[in-house]
Amino acid sequence: MADVEQQLEQLVLNFELELSSLEDNQDVGCHIVNWIAHNQYDATNIFTHLSNIKNKTRIHTYLIGIFCEFGIGTSSHSTLALSYYYEAAQMGYEPAYYSTAKLFGYQDELHSKTNAEQVIFWYKKAADVGSMDGLLQMGAIYLEGYKVEKDEIKGFSYIQNALNRGSTKAFLPISNLYRYGIGTAVDLYLAVYYLIRSAIEGGNTRGVEFKIFILLYETNFDRAQGQCIFKYLEEFSFKNNSFAQLFLGNLYRNGLLVKQNFQKAYFWYRKSAYGGNGEARTKVIKFLVSGTGTMKDMHLAIKLFARTNCPTLKMQKIFSNHI
Repeated sequence: MADVEQQLEQLVLNFELELSSLEDNQDVGCHIVNWIAHNQYDATNIFTHLSNIKNKTRIHTYLIGIFCEFGIGTSSHSTLALSYYYEAAQMGYEPAYYSTAKLFGYQDELHSKTNAEQVIFWYKKAADVGSMDGLLQMGAIYLEGYKVEKDEIKGFSYIQNALNRGSTKAFLPISNLYRYGIGTAVDLYLAVYYLIRSAIEGGNTRGVEFKIFILLYETNFDRAQGQCIFKYLEEFSFKNNSFAQLFLGNLYRNGLLVKQNFQKAYFWYRKSAYGGNGEARTKVIKFLVSGTGTMKDMHLAIKLFARTNCPTLKMQKIFSNHI
């Protein structure tokens, strides 16, 4: 029993020092699972002991909710998890505000229950204490007019507040708001800037390369704005961010924001490819096959082709005119 008590104390201490800053309960759940596995503890024993504490603190109550939601040492039970999150939230435990709102929202989706008032109430509570995810959710609520009067200016304000607090999740929505002038004036420079940051810092790279190019062609940047975007990409390229390297290569290849330079384009494509970027690898193969920006090298091109998972027809097209 003493061992389990000690493990639980370690978990609570670990949570207070590290995990309480995580806003999404899924992130907290993953950290707890990894922590238990790393220390080779018995999750069932910890959950049982946690549940049997007579005078539970608000942290204990919140942790039980996490265990119940993600099935850590017990079966997964979202309704039971919600009851513990709700109790912790009513005790004034701020990390529980967002979790409570989120699960009330799930109840709406899964059981067609009308919890809109509770969802909005707890997301607003989370936003009011500075929760970045809470701010984003309140922004979405006002932008969509979910059970409130639609207010794009207020929605933009919430998203901008999350951005100012350091939320990487805010980059993509703020980019769209600036692009289409929703709740704010159209600003294509900021739309491009935050779209790039969304890809590099937020990891939202899917389909974003084409969107950025469209915006770059639509926008007449002044020199300072163009240099700001270029320097940002260059900074993260030197930090070995493969998407930044890929896009810096694109700028050099197309002469966008910088003088066209195929050698530098190849250099950054190659760096990105060796960092695991499949799109960059395809571009490197094209350059090697055609001898653009580097010496023509069919042997290396074929070697890289053997490692790629690009569609065969696409790759055959690259080779067809050069074999």
